[in-house]
Amino acid sequence: MLRRRLLLPIVSTLVLCASPARADADPSCRLNEEDFFKQLWTMTDWKAIYSGFKRTVPICSDEGEHAGDYSVVVVHAFARYWTRLLELQNLMASDPEFRKFVFRHIDMTAHRADLDLTLENATEKCPVGATALCKEIATSAASAIKTYEKFWAAL
Repeated sequence: MLRRRLLLPIVSTLVLCASPARADADPSCRLNEEDFFKQLWTMTDWKAIYSGFKRTVPICSDEGEHAGDYSVVVVHAFARYWTRLLELQNLMASDPEFRKFVFRHIDMTAHRADLDLTLENATEKCPVGATALCKEIATSAASAIKTYEKFWAAL
């Protein structure tokens, strides 16, 4: 089990970096692979993710091949930038489509360690005024972890 947990981030990174013409493979994406990943890697905090969402998602769908890429970014932000949760809450309140995007990407394609930390943050470090949001995040993260475990158990 530990071996599988260690391999998934490595495999995910290899797929992200080595998959030929991934962005070009999506006919709805008007960015080439290099430009798609340049845009993706600018999404480093909630304001940047929101900006990237507004800029990139309309020209590169957040479904199919790109869904996992967006999930890695979103769940990493929950894991690493938890102290900025109220910033995210404000962005979500102002843009319901962004809220849907964020919750759609709390899934098993993210790194397991980031999912675990997201769940821990949501259940143990919820800021005042964000209780409902934390409960939703915890539910989504727990569901993603359960799906992740079922997937690896089936192998």
